[in-house]
Amino acid sequence: MKNLVYIIGFGVLLFGFNGCSSAPKTEPVTAKITEPVYEEVSFDDLFNLVNNGKLGYYIVNAYIDKGPFGFDGYGIFLHNSPEYATFLANNQNGRLGVRDKYNKIYVSVVSYFEERGISSSQIDESVIYRIHIYNNRLTSYSMDRPVTNIEGLMTIEEATAKKTESEAEKKRILEKTFILFPSSFDPSIYKKIDLFTAVAEMEKASRGDGSGLWELFNTRLYFSDVTFVAQDGTNITFSTDDGAITQLMKISSRSGLSVKQKVRIYYSALKNPLTEFNVVAIERR
Repeated sequence: MKNLVYIIGFGVLLFGFNGCSSAPKTEPVTAKITEPVYEEVSFDDLFNLVNNGKLGYYIVNAYIDKGPFGFDGYGIFLHNSPEYATFLANNQNGRLGVRDKYNKIYVSVVSYFEERGISSSQIDESVIYRIHIYNNRLTSYSMDRPVTNIEGLMTIEEATAKKTESEAEKKRILEKTFILFPSSFDPSIYKKIDLFTAVAEMEKASRGDGSGLWELFNTRLYFSDVTFVAQDGTNITFSTDDGAITQLMKISSRSGLSVKQKVRIYYSALKNPLTEFNVVAIERR
């Protein structure tokens, strides 16, 4: 009798277990994420959409201007001018005033760059890219119109190789006409001026307080056609071709020039508080 009770109890337990296991299962409900649909538009259309506050996802083919100092930490400018792209590719500086001549769209790339470890060196300003953006205008200026994809970016390795090749080519070109120049030399940022006028301008210039901040914002970069007079150590003297003025300057290396040799000099001028002229590069002429 005792064994019969055990058998009946075990049967009840087994039946209950099977009954529970056969209960219908419910599948977990997952929310469906809708991918945004991008509309492909021309640059001019996007320019108008942005200015009219038309929200949405867009794809545009455009050139990229990284900014006067490279990627500014937040965004880049898009434009569609081949002429402007050529200028950017050949001039690392002096682009602020030129930029105002062309239609441009500011887009933020800080999140896109950080998430993918992208550097501004991977952008070639002479190339048209296919760019995906979200025209939101709902957040802070630094996050407006975030870029979600840039098709065709170089890899870090490709960018490094391109930079090395570009610098080597630039050096080869400069060596053909320049007697001396520093490795970071960019002649495009120097303004042409007669030496006499440069000296006169510096005499009228405000006198600085000797601070580095004054030097940063008040150093002038000029180039002039002159005649070599003499060099004594780090002191070097040039005159205008007509001999109207002779000016003493500083130089950090031997010039190798001959007396009365006509050259073009690239130099900085600063009054902080004393007036100083420093030769940066010398070009044959």
